[in-house]
Order: sequence, then structure tokens, then C-alpha cells
Amino acid sequence: MKTKKFYLSHFEKSVRKLSMSSIMAISLSALFISCSVDKDDHIIDSGKEGGTSTSLTRFPSDLISTPIFTSNFPPFVIAAQTPIDIPTSNLTSVNKNDLEIHYGKMLLSNVTNNGNEELKINLNNTDTDNNYITISKKKYNLVNIHFHYNSEHKIDGVYSKMEIHLVNKSVDNSYAVLGVLVELGSANSTIQKLFENSPKEAGQVNMPNITLSIAEILPEDMSKIYSYTGSLTTPNFGTNSNMTNGGPVTWFVFKSKQEISSTQFNFYKSIYKHPNFRNIQPLNNRRVYIVK
Repeated sequence: MKTKKFYLSHFEKSVRKLSMSSIMAISLSALFISCSVDKDDHIIDSGKEGGTSTSLTRFPSDLISTPIFTSNFPPFVIAAQTPIDIPTSNLTSVNKNDLEIHYGKMLLSNVTNNGNEELKINLNNTDTDNNYITISKKKYNLVNIHFHYNSEHKIDGVYSKMEIHLVNKSVDNSYAVLGVLVELGSANSTIQKLFENSPKEAGQVNMPNITLSIAEILPEDMSKIYSYTGSLTTPNFGTNSNMTNGGPVTWFVFKSKQEISSTQFNFYKSIYKHPNFRNIQPLNNRRVYIVK
């Protein structure tokens, strides 16, 4: 690339309060200040995100997932598994307003203890309809929220204490997952209610019928999000990590982390006594993006 360009990007968070659904709309947008335009629709990012990186002016098509394979896996699914060790250098920046998160409230009507696998909150049909993300205008509705410890993803070789997955599904059976890394710090009252309403025994389901804000699960700072094409991390995890899971899945892992207290973490581990994370999978030359 011959021309070096400089730009200013920002994160715009907009909240729309609707009388019935109280949906929060969060928009990722970018403001570009550049010297000129090249043919190849990418520029050199002069901002520091672990070093200089390529930046796209068009949203990458590989982040718009296609219908998932859950058997008879093609080679590209086998080679693109999750989780990965996310590098923070030489990332490809995505600076357009093509990712939107529309999360409001949910009714806790199905809280499941899946044994060794996870604490899982399944959304009812109404809440699934009202909570969704869009990627280049393609809509993915939130179907479940579940927990892993330790984290599944690493950042530059380092695990976090936990990881929360918000699983979104499109009408064509495509998947996009938001990953929230969790460290020890201040207590989180919303996550506490999820923990408190977890069944104590594997296979049980609780129906507390209380309403919670999904936004309180997300990190406060959502200005930078790592993204790549991967897979589901279950059912094959732990000792079965080398087996293939369904894909492709578009992943968005927030750079900033959520916090829970050590008391909350220990309470969770008193119910879910065994770690339930999948081993790190090879990157295999996949491109990792940073949405900012």
C-alpha cells in the first residue's frame, strides 16, 4: 500500500427507551479523517492496538456467518475452531457502523444446570424476539446466555477467570456469539441473581420469573471488540477438545472485561465444581479483527 492515511474513530452508544420493551440500542460507528482513498478499500491504522494494523473501510464478509454445520463438517469448519488465543498486535480494524447490539430486558423463565457443561439461561420467545444484534443488517436473535470457567479465549496467552457467552441465532440457522471475559473485582448484582437462581443439581431447571437487564452483563466499555470466524465450543470440550464442533460462528469478544467479586466466583464454583472450557484451537491463518 502506497498511501498512508490517518483517521479518528469513536464509539457511539445510543440508548432508546421504549415504553413497552425498554430496548437498549448500542451502535458501533466510526468517523474517518483521511488524506485520500485507495482502490483496495483498506488503510493503515496509525493508532496503537499492540502495533500498526490494517484497517478496512468495508465490513468484512467473513464476519457475516452462514448456516451452521453440525455434522459432515467441511474442511473450512474443521480448520476454524473456537476458542483461540487472541493476539492484540497486527489486527485488522473494522471501523464501520455495521454491528449493532439491541439488548434490553429478559424474564428469567428457564435457568438450567447442565451439569459439567454450564449454567445456561434460555430466553423465551418474546425475549428472543426483542433482543438481537445485527451484522451488516443481518439480524441474529439472542437465544441463550451461558457461563464458562476458566475463560475459553485467551488474550495474548492469558486466561480470564470466567467467560460469558451470549448466543445469537439468525432465521437461516447462522450463529453469532458475544463473549464477555470476567475478572475478579466489584460485585455484579445482575450476575449474582443469575447465580442465585441456578439449580443446585445437574439437569434441573428453575423458573424464578424475575426480570433482569441484559445490558448489566456486558462490560461498561464496549469501544473495542475482537472478532473472528470460529465455531461453537460445545459439546466437545475438555478432554474432547480435539473433536470438531459446529461452525461457522461469528465471534465478538469484548476487549474490556466484566467484574464479579471473589465471593460470587466462589459461590458459582460451589455449584459448578469443575471447569468447563475447551482447549485453545489453532488459528490456522485466520484473520482477527478489532471492531472500534
